[in-house]
Amino acid sequence: LRELSYYRDASIAILVYDVSDDKSFQSLDYWLKELEEKREKEGMILVAVGNKCDLPNRVVSKEAAEKWAKQRQLQYF
Repeated sequence: LRELSYYRDASIAILVYDVSDDKSFQSLDYWLKELEEKREKEGMILVAVGNKCDLPNRVVSKEAAEKWAKQRQLQYF
């Protein structure tokens, strides 16, 4: 795993996406893959967070995001 300096010593990571941008949501898989080894070896805590929920143009439903997080054993906010 490439340990990038911005998460090398982290014990938690918050995976944030824009609820009005499906590409933003799809990119969560990339970041999860990037952090998975650290999660398995060091017990890093990962959570997913939907951002911009106050805007009227939501593209990613709360239900879809919750399902995605549950399948990957992540908490979702």
